[in-house]
Amino acid sequence: MSSPRAPWWMYIVAASLLGNFALNIYVYLWGPEQPFNQYNFAREALVVEEVLPNSAGDRAGIQAGDRLLAIDGRRVRGLGQWDLIRINFEVGKPYRLQVERDGKPLERVMTMQRRSWSQQTRYRRIGFVLNTAGALLTLLVSFLVAFTRPYEWVARIGALSIALLGGSAYLYGTAAIIRRLPIVVGALIWWPQVGFFIFPALFFAFCSMFPRKLFRTRWIWLANIPSLYFLWPIAGFYYFTFVNPAAEFTASDWGPRVGATLLFAYVGAGLVALILNYRRLDDVNQKRRIRVLVAGSLVGYLVLVPYAVISAMRASAQSGVGRVLASWPALLLVTVLHQAFPLSWAYAILRHRLFDVRVILRQGLQYALARCLQLFRHLASCCWETCCCTASSPCWRFCARGAGSILSWADWRQRPT
Repeated sequence: MSSPRAPWWMYIVAASLLGNFALNIYVYLWGPEQPFNQYNFAREALVVEEVLPNSAGDRAGIQAGDRLLAIDGRRVRGLGQWDLIRINFEVGKPYRLQVERDGKPLERVMTMQRRSWSQQTRYRRIGFVLNTAGALLTLLVSFLVAFTRPYEWVARIGALSIALLGGSAYLYGTAAIIRRLPIVVGALIWWPQVGFFIFPALFFAFCSMFPRKLFRTRWIWLANIPSLYFLWPIAGFYYFTFVNPAAEFTASDWGPRVGATLLFAYVGAGLVALILNYRRLDDVNQKRRIRVLVAGSLVGYLVLVPYAVISAMRASAQSGVGRVLASWPALLLVTVLHQAFPLSWAYAILRHRLFDVRVILRQGLQYALARCLQLFRHLASCCWETCCCTASSPCWRFCARGAGSILSWADWRQRPT
């Protein structure tokens, strides 16, 4: 029996995700280069920590320790301002930098060149290939989940969560490239770039519905009202991408703090809902589905913790630990283990019955034992019939026929009715 055809809008969403995947590959290979290898934010400025030789920052005369105050008059106070600036970088366009070095103001001009594969470090090349392969596999797994259960909301929400979390984005020049596309095409492949903002509500909805609905009342959807706050950064990215890319972002830093608070609140509420759902389940196989999902998610993201710690500590890739984490065996291992996240979600969603290994072994042994006993009864019956026919004494013939009758009766009792 063939599965039902998915709604038309699901094909549009799948095409958007594929288009965004192709956009990220194009941006990384042919987009503007990365001006600084490592940087931080302190005292309302971008602090350059490492500049690679022959990079855009190196050609502009930027040195490690410089404080970048503004680019073309747009202040760089934090990550939000920097993101909105770098997504609009264009190849070949000169940018005027206001820099502070040792307390003295400087002005530099920086021009981006197109990315060159040969100039990428070995770590970045290997990382890009493995990340792309992992993102493609994750995307295909999400499509498998969505189109196998096209009319189940748990499968829809789970598949979209897998696709948004498993993808990778390269921000340098993304908005500038999208603006050169037709507006409809650009809008369709643009929204996954900001899909992370809708993940908190998706995660809470999924955990409250998997493997069965935890809340029976419709009022539970009111819990998603706070998630409407994320429409503000989505609208901001849309404005600075399509409407006025040269405008300056002047919002205070309370916005990211509120967003981070809501993110942790929704993720925490989702985990609580998943725990409550687990405790209310009676079916061991349903409980096993949740355990598979949680275990796969932990394996998939715990392997990324060392890289997050190294990044937070601003450790160099040339240090001892940095060289180990940047080696291709470590990157390959991380990529393989990270796939436990999408695969565990897909397995838990699609498999409505996860068989208990102990049940399988017990039932298999019982079946084998029953077949052996049945075979033994047939052999014993034949032996007794032979003895009955060949026995010379009337007493022996009477005993053999009686035993054969008993075995025949036992065999008849075991037959299905």
